[in-house]
Amino acid sequence: MTGHFPILSLLLWLPIAGVCWCFLAGRTAPQTVRWLSLFVAVLSFAVSVPLWTQFDTSPRPCSSRRSCRGSPPSTCTTPWCGRIAMPLILLTTFVTVLV
Repeated sequence: MTGHFPILSLLLWLPIAGVCWCFLAGRTAPQTVRWLSLFVAVLSFAVSVPLWTQFDTSPRPCSSRRSCRGSPPSTCTTPWCGRIAMPLILLTTFVTVLV
């Protein structure tokens, strides 16, 4: 994917940092808070795009049958949860910009 850069952690903490940033702007400048929140939402969407473009969907079979015994099927084949979660992450960050 993108090396060792923690994109999911950034997607989690970026909106939290944006809330703190907007809180520090205060009630005296509501227009500034609106622009800051839009900036953070667009930045979150921009950070989530590489997750979609660099997501690896190729199947990864187990190296041997012995390594698959007792482990869940998702560890032995392509993780379907990742295939479902990836578009939902992108959709969430896109809808955040619209809202």
